[in-house]
Amino acid sequence: MSPWEPLVDAPSIRPSAHIFVGSKAPWHEITDNLPQYRGHTGDG
Repeated sequence: MSPWEPLVDAPSIRPSAHIFVGSKAPWHEITDNLPQYRGHTGDG
């Protein structure tokens, strides 16, 4: 498989949180209900 071939299967893992939201762009809006952390997971 080359790196340019499309993925056929759905991803087997899903995001569980957003990390480093303290440094995200101010215009980027996170619209889901996943936990958000300013740094690494558990940093609050």
